[in-house]
Amino acid sequence: MLPVRLNKSIMRLALYCAGLFIILFILNNQPVAVLHKQALRYVPHEATDDVLTGISLKTCYFFSTCSLGPEWRMVPKQLDWNKDTGKKWSFFTQQYLFVKSVPLTEIMGNDAVTKLTVKPDGSVVHEIEKFDPNRSNRFYYGLDVIFSSPIDPRHDWTIHATPISGIQGNVPVFITTKNSPGADQNGQPSLRVKDDGKFKILQVADLHFSSFEGICRDQFPEVPNCKADSRTLTFVNKVLDIEKPDLVVLTGDQIFGEDSFDSITTTLKYVQPFIERRIPYAITFGNHDDEGSMSREELMAFMKTLPFNVASEGPSDIDGVGNYILHVFSNNGPLINLYMLDSHKYSLSPKIPGYDWVKENQLEWLKKNKPDAPTGDVNPINMAFFHIPLPEYRNVQGGIVGNAKEGITAPKYNTGTRDVLQSLGISVVSVGHDHCNDYCTMDVKDGSQDDKIWLCYGGGSGEGGYGGYGGTTRRLRVFEMSTNEGVVKSWKRLETTPDEVFDVQTLVSGGKPIKE
Repeated sequence: MLPVRLNKSIMRLALYCAGLFIILFILNNQPVAVLHKQALRYVPHEATDDVLTGISLKTCYFFSTCSLGPEWRMVPKQLDWNKDTGKKWSFFTQQYLFVKSVPLTEIMGNDAVTKLTVKPDGSVVHEIEKFDPNRSNRFYYGLDVIFSSPIDPRHDWTIHATPISGIQGNVPVFITTKNSPGADQNGQPSLRVKDDGKFKILQVADLHFSSFEGICRDQFPEVPNCKADSRTLTFVNKVLDIEKPDLVVLTGDQIFGEDSFDSITTTLKYVQPFIERRIPYAITFGNHDDEGSMSREELMAFMKTLPFNVASEGPSDIDGVGNYILHVFSNNGPLINLYMLDSHKYSLSPKIPGYDWVKENQLEWLKKNKPDAPTGDVNPINMAFFHIPLPEYRNVQGGIVGNAKEGITAPKYNTGTRDVLQSLGISVVSVGHDHCNDYCTMDVKDGSQDDKIWLCYGGGSGEGGYGGYGGTTRRLRVFEMSTNEGVVKSWKRLETTPDEVFDVQTLVSGGKPIKE
């Protein structure tokens, strides 16, 4: 039997070790700014008028100063990650890229980086020469890092397809460089109906993309060596090439926050198919999008720098980020009005647990900004898109077209959003959130033939989100509008059989909801 004094010493040592482990665990999950406050930060998409004059990789040690000197700024993205655990590689070390830069207005006569190359062995080499404004395309005006896959569809950036060497983790790290000065301009495209009066929207719900390759959850059917994001991208690309939509609407949870340690990597991955095809796209936020490395405000600010994005943050004096109205024009003015709303995340009221709801000030803003009716004998088409379903999605007594596999996770508090949307002439609402529901149901108020609205789900599209409920194949929903007749039709496509459509239905005719 051990002496009492020795027993106490062992217990004290065990407590010290447990405390140290807890501290290390907490620190390992802290953001870069907490671990290394000493380093100046370099945010690539904000440093728009700088010329790069130096690049360096540094390994920083636990509780040490992580700096290369006052001229160097840290790219605030830790490079060493473990794809198997989804965590940082080490408690004791972190690796970062550092850059030196000089404002464009002060660069004359200074040396600058040129001929940056990532060699086949992953080593980063570059030359230094005097900045020459007559050969400005030889130099670099921004640098960022992308993880897992070399994807950067921005027009003014070049991704170096070989991962850099010297990284302790097992997640590939790629350098992307900006080719010209100035802020990225997306040149927000105008939305117009075709000459035949038609306009097509592809709804993409619940991609659940990751900064890693993505974990396939509840596959159906299962495939070997499944990587969620690449499998989902293959599906989305096929449907884009088949349907050739005029607009893509992403209705939240594009980003699966807990697997997105770098939300820029995740965002560039999911917008790539649309940018490459020059298709405008709009987003609303879900409950997971801002659980990665960026807030809703930061995500929308970044989105506004991307080509073909038509989303905006909306007014700052109402709740949420991403409350805005898109207009699709003809020569007679807007023929289609698309209302985008932030349905928020989780309730902040302890008395009303569950999911949050569209707020009264959002609804008042909608009513004040109702578009004017178009001129001429036309029937405008009005639709709304957001993430979390309304309580009225439970009203399925009149029947559904599609599948209702899981419970409706609507908010428990009802602000009357359905009634406000219907009063604005909105005939179709479509949401995401409940991945295994993909139905449309017509909600009729008190048996009235004039107070009715279609409530639809897009159905989950991403392999990185849950499925289950007996097996749920990922899917995408299409809305086709014929503005000459005021008609809206809808159908869906499955990941396993993208060449085939199913659940074809006419939702609107003469600008009014109808039931076939």
